[in-house]
Amino acid sequence: MLEFYLREEYRHHIYIAKKFSLLIFPAYVFLSSLFASYFSTYIFSIFSYANFIKLMLISTLLYGFGVSSFEFLGRSGEKGSLLTISSLLPISPRKSYFYAFLRDIIYYSSLFILPLYLGLLAGTLISSLTVSQVSIFVLSLFVSMLIGYSLGYLSFALEGRSRLLYLIFIVSFLLYVLLFLLNIVPFTVELFQRGKESLWLGISIIVVASLIPAAYFLTPLERRRSERRRNFRYLLYLRIFHKPLLAKIMEDAVRGGVVYKSVLTYFFPMLLLFLFIRLINMAMNTQIYNSLSLSLMLSLFSVVIYSWLTVIEDFGYFQTLPFTASEIIYALIHVHIILISVISLPILIIFNVATPTLIFPSIALFYLTSLYLISLTANLSGYRINSMLFNPGIVLRFSIYTLIPGMILLVASTEISLLSIITMGITAGAMILVIIRNFRKIKEKWKYF
Repeated sequence: MLEFYLREEYRHHIYIAKKFSLLIFPAYVFLSSLFASYFSTYIFSIFSYANFIKLMLISTLLYGFGVSSFEFLGRSGEKGSLLTISSLLPISPRKSYFYAFLRDIIYYSSLFILPLYLGLLAGTLISSLTVSQVSIFVLSLFVSMLIGYSLGYLSFALEGRSRLLYLIFIVSFLLYVLLFLLNIVPFTVELFQRGKESLWLGISIIVVASLIPAAYFLTPLERRRSERRRNFRYLLYLRIFHKPLLAKIMEDAVRGGVVYKSVLTYFFPMLLLFLFIRLINMAMNTQIYNSLSLSLMLSLFSVVIYSWLTVIEDFGYFQTLPFTASEIIYALIHVHIILISVISLPILIIFNVATPTLIFPSIALFYLTSLYLISLTANLSGYRINSMLFNPGIVLRFSIYTLIPGMILLVASTEISLLSIITMGITAGAMILVIIRNFRKIKEKWKYF
């Protein structure tokens, strides 16, 4: 059965990409880790070893938890998948979800951990890093990610039994991460990486070995179904927005759980990341990042909300309706802006309480970069953002368009001066021109489904 699940995942990606396009993401990971190893001396001159390890391990933990949560909560309702028809298969639903868990570990470790390890190994030839250092580091990342995967699996099992249990678990997990960042509670994988003691590695493996059976037996044999009728608010959205298509997409976003999922996969991780950056600033007694640079990071990750909006809709039947593809894309962008405003503005305001003069510049920079990224994403990928991830040409163009202005704004925002303000102004002007161009090209390019 595991072979069938892996084959299904492979065909799922082949459906939206060519075969060789699956190598794009691993290639990026390989090259990024290769360059990181080359500049490792410079990196450790900025970050202390302890802060660097803490940042990398907590990032992979959140990555594993986020991917696992997305795979279970986001894709468990897909039509025609092995998970949704598990009741028709000669296996129990619990085994079906367990196979999906194993599939994700194998699949995403091959796409992320393996190319990362190969890139760092190649980096030992051009840096002072050794094979043993690289191997232990990648092992720590893998175990941290595995714990995140297991926690995501367990959260899915709890969500299937009780929404209250699920929320308690999420709050507890986020509280633990926060306490770890504050150096109040330990993380066994970090202790292993710093001390190289096999005891902590063994305890970490025991944690994983405990989480997986717990998730397996807590997974209900039948998923509970929530009632949607009481959440129907289309007429309310129509009175607010005065556009049927916009009201319809907003209704789908709310009833489809996009707001709920966005809070879990976007708001809370970014909030933890911001807190961690503040801790780094406190530990180093210098402002490596300020609220302007943080608003750039917030806008970068906001694209995930647009991806949520594009996966909840079956656009096939739109071919028979009096809508063009560009009208759908414009409506999706409109809803995207509304959602990121509701979710992101509180973060921007909270992190500018100590520097009120930067509140409006931070918000302006957030919307500028968000509009820039979403216009670029919508122009390149249309209403199917998944097709963008495995298309080499699209990925290359997206990287060029985002990397150059992103690096200029990031460097200029780290230290406020007359030169940095002029630089940011020129870059912002160029980005506005690109935004106008992208919105015009969307209407020309995306006419048909």
